[in-house]
Amino acid sequence: MPEASMKMVPGAPGPAATAGTGPQALRHLSVLDSQLQLINANIYAALLGSGLTGCLLTWLVWLVNPDPLSGSWIEQGQRFVAWLAAGNYSVSAAGFEGVAVLRLHSASWLLAYLLVSLACALIWRYFWRRTGSIYSVEQTYRLLQALALAVGLCWGIGCGWLYQPESSAVTLGMVSLMGGLSGGLLSGVGVRARLYWLVSLPMAVGLVGALLYHGGEVNPVLPVALLLLLLSNGIFAHNTERHIGSTIELRFKNMFLVEQLREQTRVAEQANLAKSNFLAGASHDLRQPVHALNLFLESLSTTRLDARQETIVTHARAASLASREMLDTLLDFSRIEAGVMEPKPRTMPLAGLLRQLEDEYGPQADSKGLVYRSRDCIDHVYCDPSLLSLILRNLVGNAIRYTVRGGVLVAVRTRGTDKVVEVWDTGIGIDASHHEKIFHEFHQISNQERDHHKGLGLGLAIVRRLVDSLGLELSLASRLGKGSVFSLRLPCASPPCQPAGVNALVSPTFQPGAARHEASSLMGLRVLVVDDEVLVREGMRMLLGQWGCFVEVFRTVEGATRYIGDFDGDGPPFDLLITDFRLENGVTGHDVIRAVRAALQKLPDFADFDPPVVIVTGDTDPLRISQARGLGATVLHKPIDTQVLHAELAKAFAFKTSKNLLLI
Repeated sequence: MPEASMKMVPGAPGPAATAGTGPQALRHLSVLDSQLQLINANIYAALLGSGLTGCLLTWLVWLVNPDPLSGSWIEQGQRFVAWLAAGNYSVSAAGFEGVAVLRLHSASWLLAYLLVSLACALIWRYFWRRTGSIYSVEQTYRLLQALALAVGLCWGIGCGWLYQPESSAVTLGMVSLMGGLSGGLLSGVGVRARLYWLVSLPMAVGLVGALLYHGGEVNPVLPVALLLLLLSNGIFAHNTERHIGSTIELRFKNMFLVEQLREQTRVAEQANLAKSNFLAGASHDLRQPVHALNLFLESLSTTRLDARQETIVTHARAASLASREMLDTLLDFSRIEAGVMEPKPRTMPLAGLLRQLEDEYGPQADSKGLVYRSRDCIDHVYCDPSLLSLILRNLVGNAIRYTVRGGVLVAVRTRGTDKVVEVWDTGIGIDASHHEKIFHEFHQISNQERDHHKGLGLGLAIVRRLVDSLGLELSLASRLGKGSVFSLRLPCASPPCQPAGVNALVSPTFQPGAARHEASSLMGLRVLVVDDEVLVREGMRMLLGQWGCFVEVFRTVEGATRYIGDFDGDGPPFDLLITDFRLENGVTGHDVIRAVRAALQKLPDFADFDPPVVIVTGDTDPLRISQARGLGATVLHKPIDTQVLHAELAKAFAFKTSKNLLLI
């Protein structure tokens, strides 16, 4: 239907129909518009069929009434003119009056009907093309009703005018043709029963009225049969309208639901974007104090400490490292939950992770009078190290929290081709009815008073989601009052090959004083630090000072550029620039680098000096990290391991004239 393609979108009625309409009215107009589109697809075929039916009726009249007059067409024309001129209808023209006039009537009616049908088709085409822009759907429908009534009146007049009571052939032919036309109307306008009745009722009145008027020689079954046929077709039209209307309305409901789904998807995407932005901001803000704490602990570890103080610093560093890794992993887990980050499994040793857990949780167990043990192993597994660390931390933390006496054991067993990490405790145990519930958020079976020192009930929920995201298997066995054992099944892996003479790093825990022997490599290094966090600035000042560096720290880029402009010492104002990537008032590390380089160019002796750059940032947003990498340097994340910081500063000191360096 080419015209239908020019129509408005269903459900968007024209201007005249939208004023004061609610959702229900709009839905009704949308259904009506779809029904009119179906009618438009069939209306021209219906009018053509109706015209052919009119031709058949006229042919039937002519067939039943052959011309009794002989002679040429000229002679018949002369007689017809004489008949018209004779006011008394002479006997000579009686035959012409009886038969030829009936033929004339049928031909005149057919011509008039064809003209009316053509006019209806043109009027409909004109209005239909302008529906939705000039005319509303309801206005077009009212026009269609008027056109249907005009067609019905034409048929009613024709049936009454051309009826011949003395000819049973004409009677049966008319009844048959009207019944067929009634059936054809169902396919043309059956989706709107009112249109069917507007055509059928005038036709039925004309024909049935003629049958009843001349009922003397007519079988009474004929008008009754015709009325029953029209009535049954009308009922069928009503049922068709109801079913097709329901189907169309259901389609629009589905379209509405799809649109709602799209809207909800859009809202969810916006919420996910807001969540990502929040996580990026929270990551930056939370990493700052952890980074500063790490700097202070490193500064403290480089001073003279007795054995007890060394032990305290070791435990504090282990806790700092754990908090840093947990912060990283929790933020990564949020991204996994949001579907924006995939786990990164690799071959990893279990020994370093078990030792790290013992360093972190051993002091906690000692403070409660518990025994903490972990069995040494040389096994390697295939898993994401950070996520596995978070899983085991939650399991071990829960075991210590809910154990009053006895101890906690972490062991690794072999099960076929897999390794099973087991966390045993002699705690309160878990009833079988709670084995699934404990993995729900905020569910705690022995913290009815909501003591926050016992946690928030998120540990095992995080464990469950991480296990599912990694595709691992976690099982629980427990006896109430006796203790529990959580078993995590991991795929076994072969240890990677290492170059001869290189020892694998079995534990990421920092060894106090490990960088102390390298401090001389930074002696005299001039470092310019720009950071808006006071604790970070002080921590950098203390740590780099203890490493032998000359440190100048500034809160803003303006302070740094003033220092460069006022510098009157020997050599360059600085050998290395360390700046945060995101500073206050919208200033970025890119702004700092550009301003510092512009200030250097104003110094005649250092116009071409291109110092190494260190950008320290807590941002985890991929776009910001990409922007930082775009400055032509290496990217690391806050809080930085001070061993890595020292190594990178030493590298920058050794090759400061050959390349730029980005540290995060």
